[in-house]
Amino acid sequence: MKSMTGYGRGEVVANGQRLIVEIRSVNHRYRDISVHLPKHWLAYEQPVRKELQAYFFRGKVDVYVQREPVDGLVSTLNWERTEQWIHLLRTLKERYQLAGDIDVKTVLLLPDLWQTDVPEDVDWSRPLLEALTEACRQWDEMRRREGALIQKELCARNARVVEYVQQMQQESGRLLERYRRRLQERLHALGVDIPEEKLHAELLLFAEKANVDEELSRLQSHCWQFARIVEEMGANGKKLDFLLQEMSREIHTISAKVPDPTLNPLILATKDEIDKMREQIQNVE
Repeated sequence: MKSMTGYGRGEVVANGQRLIVEIRSVNHRYRDISVHLPKHWLAYEQPVRKELQAYFFRGKVDVYVQREPVDGLVSTLNWERTEQWIHLLRTLKERYQLAGDIDVKTVLLLPDLWQTDVPEDVDWSRPLLEALTEACRQWDEMRRREGALIQKELCARNARVVEYVQQMQQESGRLLERYRRRLQERLHALGVDIPEEKLHAELLLFAEKANVDEELSRLQSHCWQFARIVEEMGANGKKLDFLLQEMSREIHTISAKVPDPTLNPLILATKDEIDKMREQIQNVE
């Protein structure tokens, strides 16, 4: 089991520069990849996407690729472009009578002013793949670690639901007798005496209405399936989410059919566990 949330970073020094690849991912219903590359690197977008697709099935992933100088190599200003920008800013200021000064901070924030000694036609395929592979390794490892913690928590909560279901199955067999006792006590308090056949008819109606054997059996079956699937390898988040929806539906039906104070704490505890499991499963691939 893997979490959809993770982070990885890889870097490699090549062509006098440090190439850095960072990967960040969060939960998402589908597979969504956004690749952020340096300017003029669009040719590398498809290989990056292809490499990433081998690591995940669901989630929103952002990949950031950047370069920075090393070994004394420094970025320098493109003086020609800088002069063009300053001339344009002065023209705008004069033509439209704009307030404010054109200071160093303003100039340094202008785009495409910096350049390095590395030609743009250098092939970065091999260094990019090397840095990307390391970033993917760290990202995948983090997702596995978090997924293992989620898996452990899901198994514990599912085990508690199984216990609650077993207790409800035991208590449901005593529902009719408790209802008979409460009904007789109520009639006695009111001083009402009804024929035995009417009492039996009332009890039969209650027994049919409050019978939750099928719902409890289905809920227990879902729990067993959940325990099996949660241990499987691969992307199983959608399967588990579907099972939890079915489990939630069954416990809500049980709650509506059984107006019994003895079962209410078990029903509420089961609902709480299932709701928490549904929250956790939203981050499982």
